[in-house]
Amino acid sequence: MSLESYISESFESGLPYSDAAQLCLRLYCSVDDIPTQYHVECNKENLATVFANLSANGLIIKNDDAGALYKAESYSTDDNNHWLMVIDSIFKVGDTVDTAIGNRLICHITS
Repeated sequence: MSLESYISESFESGLPYSDAAQLCLRLYCSVDDIPTQYHVECNKENLATVFANLSANGLIIKNDDAGALYKAESYSTDDNNHWLMVIDSIFKVGDTVDTAIGNRLICHITS
């Protein structure tokens, strides 16, 4: 099973954009507490592809200001570049990672 499938199965009813962004950031920053088989998939380029695909497949519930906090609003959430900007926000914007939300989401996918 791929990381994309693992996330999809964990959030069958959808994932609000803000949570999707935090999950993406959490997986980029740390692979702690997720199965070892997914560690290799948690690199910047692959995470951007995974989250763009999740969005394109309708799993991510978008809002009107999707990406504004991360300076990624110029790209559709279905575009890899959007998610690359979300990840880059750690370095360019600062203070975009909410560790508590990220850890809550990890607990959800690993339970």
